[in-house]
Amino acid sequence: MSQAILLNLERDDYSTPQDLFNRMNAKHGPFDLDAAASHANAKCAKYYTRDDDALNQKWEGVVWCNPPWKELIKWTSKALEEVRCGNATRVVMYLPVITKARWFHENVLPMASIEWIQGGVKFGGAKDHYVGSVMIVIFA
Repeated sequence: MSQAILLNLERDDYSTPQDLFNRMNAKHGPFDLDAAASHANAKCAKYYTRDDDALNQKWEGVVWCNPPWKELIKWTSKALEEVRCGNATRVVMYLPVITKARWFHENVLPMASIEWIQGGVKFGGAKDHYVGSVMIVIFA
């Protein structure tokens, strides 16, 4: 069963709420790259879409990433890799709070700082608020 189903999401490509992105860009940016976007919802001038396959691209500078939630082990591993090799100076990710997940224990908990987001969020393109908890994860 995919994490998107476990998270009760119809899709895994909802866009980041603009007000949340603006706060994160002011605090952790300015962001140079949106690593998981579409042409319709990109938050930065430079961005990767599904067709660009961001997991096989170089991430440079300060990176924003609201990845597909069904592949978080791959996306958090990529963020770590890009910071460790010096391509990205910082990767800021918008992620669900799933503290029992492998990606959380291997990539987030020991390797990143976490900012907890209070209250519910409504993703761009979603009809309802997401009922789960979300966090901002910073790899630097």
